[in-house]
Amino acid sequence: MSFQSSFAPKVIANLVIGSNGATTLGGSSVGLSSPVDRKRFHDLRAKARAIVVGGKTFRNDPYGRTPKPLFVASRQVTPEMQAKNRDAIFKTLSPSDLAHEVISQCGAPVLVEGGLEFISTLIVDGILDQLFLTRTTIAGDGIHLFDEALLRGFNLVSVEHSEGERFEIWQRGQ
Repeated sequence: MSFQSSFAPKVIANLVIGSNGATTLGGSSVGLSSPVDRKRFHDLRAKARAIVVGGKTFRNDPYGRTPKPLFVASRQVTPEMQAKNRDAIFKTLSPSDLAHEVISQCGAPVLVEGGLEFISTLIVDGILDQLFLTRTTIAGDGIHLFDEALLRGFNLVSVEHSEGERFEIWQRGQ
């Protein structure tokens, strides 16, 4: 997995989707992720300057510790959320405003690990530069289904197949 050399993305996102388009299994994306997907995920994290998630993702996925600064966009921050990761920085900003703020504080690229709603907002607002998408063979049970229409305006720049999964890199058109 590599970034395109002629393209310097500022905001990148990682998303795993089930064979039925669902983005969660048992309330979290973790159940959809295979060991191969997890390795790619950690390789991507290593390239990022900071991680951005939404409050729902923070509450449902394991964010007790992260290797990079973690920023969480949430309308409501509870004491339980703060106790889960005392180093996390909570903001009541929109996904797009938070992405801009994190770039100014930490530099680029910023990795968005938020859920589908969060990532969709960044796509619609023209903020997301690159999407790393894993299509797994596992069927999810979540209510959020990936809509291929979100990829309008993006170009497929890379495809890999491994152990029945398809790993795609989509880049916003120039």
